[in-house]
Amino acid sequence: MVLLISKDLEPSTDKVIDWLRYMGTPFRRMNGSDLLDAAHAPTIQVSGSQTDMHFNGELPDALSDITAVWYRRDGTKAPDTRPIASLQTTGYYADIVHHLSQENAIAKKALFALLATNTRILGNFNRSSVNKIEVLITAQRLGLDVPATLITRSKKELQAFFDTHGPVITKALWESPGITIKQEKTIHYTSYTEEITPDVLADIPETFFYSLFQEKLEKELDLRVFYLNGACYAMAIFSQMDQQTKVDFRKYTNNRNVPYLLPENVRLLIIQLMQLMQLNTGSLDFVKTRSGRYVFLEVNPVGQYDMTSVPCNYQLDKKIAQYLSHHA
Repeated sequence: MVLLISKDLEPSTDKVIDWLRYMGTPFRRMNGSDLLDAAHAPTIQVSGSQTDMHFNGELPDALSDITAVWYRRDGTKAPDTRPIASLQTTGYYADIVHHLSQENAIAKKALFALLATNTRILGNFNRSSVNKIEVLITAQRLGLDVPATLITRSKKELQAFFDTHGPVITKALWESPGITIKQEKTIHYTSYTEEITPDVLADIPETFFYSLFQEKLEKELDLRVFYLNGACYAMAIFSQMDQQTKVDFRKYTNNRNVPYLLPENVRLLIIQLMQLMQLNTGSLDFVKTRSGRYVFLEVNPVGQYDMTSVPCNYQLDKKIAQYLSHHA
């Protein structure tokens, strides 16, 4: 039995399920919302020398039924607060919600740890997000080329960095989902990579919140690499051909995307990096510069891979299903 841990409306999971059905592999899907729903939430039992986990509803009957797990993402963010809705007007409601959130987090961590005991796991429950700077330093120590980077609160430091490296870009320190503002209408703001021009720099205050700055690379092309258990599936994105995607290729247009063969030394360093980060899957971003540098930017353990799979005909959904089915 393959257990897929995902979230509602996650199309990549749907496509892998299609392949599992085609292969005749038994599976069950558990969305993050199920962890918050008493009718579907799993139960953990520890008694004597036995540890087990049972599911309700349409999920597997017991831990022993599960032979492989794909942790795609779980999407759980907050506990179910309906039972304590009457306390919203009290001064301690926020503290109770925080307490319940921590209780949920510990239970979820125990659940994932138990799943990892006797099953093959694709994905890492504990590393659904990573510290960009930690990864960047690890990559640098391995020998991967990384961009000159500055993290500071000081305009003076930023000015010196700008004077040394020329054009500079800035981006979020963490994988922010964005900011949603609800007023007359709901507006969602997404964080992109942006260039710090001299005019922008002039308007920046002398001190500010911690921010990440990097040298602006003269790109020949962007590279998105999907890593799956030791294999690298790379795609070249000709983002420099469009002004909209020149700084950040995520500002999607109809760029030309083609399969790409990585240099062997880069491929081997990617494998080493992912092993050190304890990740057997994830999406990595690189830039190939006009001078021939292959510069590592970041890795997203639960990054989208469909944008790589479809244009390059890699059939990654099928490969993931085959990996899971082998252990089912």
